[in-house]
Amino acid sequence: MFLKNRAVRNWTAMGLVLSMIVVMGMECPPGGGNNNNNNNGNNNNNGNNNIDSITLDLVKLTTQATTTSGPKVGDGIIVFNAQGNAILAWLNAGEMSADVKEVPAPAGMTHNTSLFTAQGKKIVVKDRNSGAIYVYDTLTDDVDAIPTASVNITTGTFAGDGQYVATINSTVTTQDGANRLIKVTDITNTNNFMTTPFNDPNEIPNAISVDAGTKRIAVRGTDSFFIYDIDTPGAAVQSWTISQLQGGVGVNSEMKIRGDYIAFFDDNDNFSLLNILTGVRSQPQRNPGRANTGLDIEGGLFGYFAAQTADDGSTISVINRALFGNVTNIDNLVDPAGTQLNGTDDTDGRIGFGATISISPDGKYVCVAGASPVGVAEHERLYVSVDGGAFKPVVDAADPTGFLKAAAVSVNNSLIAFLISADPTSDTTSVSVGYAELP
Repeated sequence: MFLKNRAVRNWTAMGLVLSMIVVMGMECPPGGGNNNNNNNGNNNNNGNNNIDSITLDLVKLTTQATTTSGPKVGDGIIVFNAQGNAILAWLNAGEMSADVKEVPAPAGMTHNTSLFTAQGKKIVVKDRNSGAIYVYDTLTDDVDAIPTASVNITTGTFAGDGQYVATINSTVTTQDGANRLIKVTDITNTNNFMTTPFNDPNEIPNAISVDAGTKRIAVRGTDSFFIYDIDTPGAAVQSWTISQLQGGVGVNSEMKIRGDYIAFFDDNDNFSLLNILTGVRSQPQRNPGRANTGLDIEGGLFGYFAAQTADDGSTISVINRALFGNVTNIDNLVDPAGTQLNGTDDTDGRIGFGATISISPDGKYVCVAGASPVGVAEHERLYVSVDGGAFKPVVDAADPTGFLKAAAVSVNNSLIAFLISADPTSDTTSVSVGYAELP
């Protein structure tokens, strides 16, 4: 039995929370709309006032964050590592630094700094020191652990979407399918978790993804993808094998299921889509990709980063060209031109280049930023595409370039969050969190 811990601490940081009250998609020159600041040589804008940009109602927290893992967004909530990873912090959209709270944990548990998700109004967290998973309900302030007799991921992992938490379990569970590897838990009622086991794949699983919309689970083995229907746990497992001669299933890279497709990188770092209904695998001509930077698939769109080529014109080894397109026409890609942000060199980055990508579930927003392990004080920027349009930088009047430095972006239909530099005018690598509510 796990004790509930309802103690919630408020973490207050002194400092100014900046906000720019503007409208998404509005054309605006850098520097918050002051044209007098864009034509002199004193603000490092270098003539970039001609760049098409986007303005957001930005909130910049002063609470110290970390680069271990970027923030996650749920239904009006933001979750992030804070205070040197000592706590997992959260706040509601519309709140400021003084409102940041600690995510409580059951007695004897503490948060894993990389394995946590925001799902609706709930926060799902792996315990740092065991295979347990606990769930915090931000509405009721209840925190409960899924019984480890049912779910234990000491040697596994989990993925979450909607009300579902899908797990690759250790073979030590004794309830809800003893020793079964693949399970899904419905976290709708944190006082009564419902865990369902599935037939094990005939290969060792190494990755898992769940789509609440279609009620499907995708599991990757050594040579195959296995598809499970949440509503029919006893059914035969559907599988599609991709041999190593065909490129393989990319056992060391990210994979994700949405709708009828699994997005993944093969063993040669080629971005791929697998149609789970037909078994047909497709690859855009713009390959190979950068498997270590990840991918996304949401709302009928997919996104990934291409490996650097001569036309990128950049020596920045961790920042790459972001590409996105529709799952039904994979070679019709939105491909950035590589325009230099400052119009002169790569010092301030190139539009549409980055290392993290996030797509809103409705497909309206495709967002690109820098990578969370990389200091955000140099060239990483936030770029946003709206309704399939070209990437545009986000205005930030406090930045010398006039555009927002950001990393580790996460977006849904109504909220975007990211890491920001604690001081955009200096070389500091200290970070905090910025966010904006989307129209």
